[in-house]
Amino acid sequence: MDVVTRWNRSLGMLERYLEQQAAITAALLSPEVRKNARQLDTMGSADISDAEEIVNLLKPLKKTTTVLSDEKSATLSLIMPLKSMIEQSMTLDEKDSTTVSDMKTAILQNLSSRYTEAGTVGQTEPMEEGATDGNPIDAADAMHRVEQEQPPSKKTALEDLLGATFAKIAAAQSKSRMEVEIDMYKKDTSIPLTSCPLKWWKENAQMCPLLSSLAKAYLIIPATSVPSERVFSTAGDTVNAQRSQLSPKHVDMLAKKPVSNLKNTME
Repeated sequence: MDVVTRWNRSLGMLERYLEQQAAITAALLSPEVRKNARQLDTMGSADISDAEEIVNLLKPLKKTTTVLSDEKSATLSLIMPLKSMIEQSMTLDEKDSTTVSDMKTAILQNLSSRYTEAGTVGQTEPMEEGATDGNPIDAADAMHRVEQEQPPSKKTALEDLLGATFAKIAAAQSKSRMEVEIDMYKKDTSIPLTSCPLKWWKENAQMCPLLSSLAKAYLIIPATSVPSERVFSTAGDTVNAQRSQLSPKHVDMLAKKPVSNLKNTME
């Protein structure tokens, strides 16, 4: 692959080839094609076997990227669970071929340098059915993050004089309240995978106001930059349903040159 981030296109081509393998084989047996048989670079049985294994290996990754690119639901909290799922599916097996083993190793090495900390987001996701609480929430850390999210208010003269004394009492009360909220949150019923975590936090904001403020701050962040990239994608704006018959030459011209310079070029 020339562009490593376009591996899903290579996966699509392999899937399509395996799907149409019988038709491709029949076409290669035609007299017209067989005349130039020496110029054909076909896939052997070993290549077909490798292709099938590669497709089976990469299918979960494709589903993962599709889920994380969803624009209509909260996706940031899914990063760590899906990363864990990928790591488990990439565990080396004695039955793996050399190709699959090398790919698994490369994928694991690539993931090992990313998302080294689970952070707050995975902890503020309402626990889903079948999920385990692998990252227990720390009350002090959660309270610290809540304070960071709130802009500092302007102090009055009285607060300047006695603020330090009452701040310790308020901090202790807030920490105690946070511990209560965390305990209530962890004991609450798990939500289905199809439920929206933001909707859950909206409905339970009165029960957990401190945790709710964290959830609102973090869960709205998209897991990937795909939606924003689409907005500024020249190629994506150029090739659409209304322009599906453009030739490759004209697509390159539209994507690479300013619109103001296209008229003279295409005439």
